[in-house]
Amino acid sequence: MLIGCKPQQTILPLHTSDHPDGAYLKDLDNVLPFWTGTWEGISGNQKITLQIVPFTDHHFQTPYADYHQDRIAAKFKITDIGSNQIIYTFLSASQYDDYPISIVPYLDSGLSCTFQDNAARCYNTAEFILTRIPGEQNQIKYTKFSRRGYDSYEGGCQYNDVLQIPMPLPTADLILYRQP
Repeated sequence: MLIGCKPQQTILPLHTSDHPDGAYLKDLDNVLPFWTGTWEGISGNQKITLQIVPFTDHHFQTPYADYHQDRIAAKFKITDIGSNQIIYTFLSASQYDDYPISIVPYLDSGLSCTFQDNAARCYNTAEFILTRIPGEQNQIKYTKFSRRGYDSYEGGCQYNDVLQIPMPLPTADLILYRQP
């Protein structure tokens, strides 16, 4: 008979910055559930549909750290309001690493979001913030959009400047509404 012994995992609050390898940074304060679900908003003549999905006990391993963390990530689609034609979609992602928007919560009032596009758009990146609107349970603000750069070193990038690369995300501030 073989009896195994698995070391007990250290569970720490989600925002713990200094943690041992193997730790689990858990959403003990239930910050993430507010954000999860489908949100929609209008920017110009386009509708953005943003789906924020939870990933519980997600494993991260880098050369410097090895830990687990409760995370959320987002996928989205952009639809032309006039024609109802989908301009851009990334709703098929199902694995954490395939989601185009990585999210880092800061406290319970907002999310720092980083978008990375695909190879056809030179891995174009941008950042934006999602913030809670005081007193509102079904509205959040999309704000502080900024382009961050692109990868021209992969070869085959047809663009010479980040501003030439089509950006599917809205660049203006807007309100997103929770969908049932």
